[in-house]
Amino acid sequence: MSIKLRPVAKKMPHSEADEFQYALQVICKGETDLEQLAEEISQASSLTAADCYGVLHSFVYHVGKALQRGDIVRLDPMGSFQIKIHGSAANAPEALTPKNIKKANVAFRPGKKWKKMLSELKWEMEK
Repeated sequence: MSIKLRPVAKKMPHSEADEFQYALQVICKGETDLEQLAEEISQASSLTAADCYGVLHSFVYHVGKALQRGDIVRLDPMGSFQIKIHGSAANAPEALTPKNIKKANVAFRPGKKWKKMLSELKWEMEK
């Protein structure tokens, strides 16, 4: 199984003219949601889909709570999640306050098994 790619034009941010370069973009085939994951896990175990959905829903909630506390959430062998911030810099540490934060994101860092999976992906250009 391979992941399909297509070229997309990207405007160069520091170019005065309307200069473009091309980059590859992954073509997504579809989506898998929590309900579908619960069904698939159920079929591979002795649990009902409702039980799996409940566990997954609780998992999402509790990962969010741990991130709100400032914890790194390690889910080996999958990887880890932690809060990452973007903001403005200052000339001195004393000048920094939480007001310098523009936005927060969740950073995911894959574990060893997922890094291996990522290194073994197969690619194919869109036809």
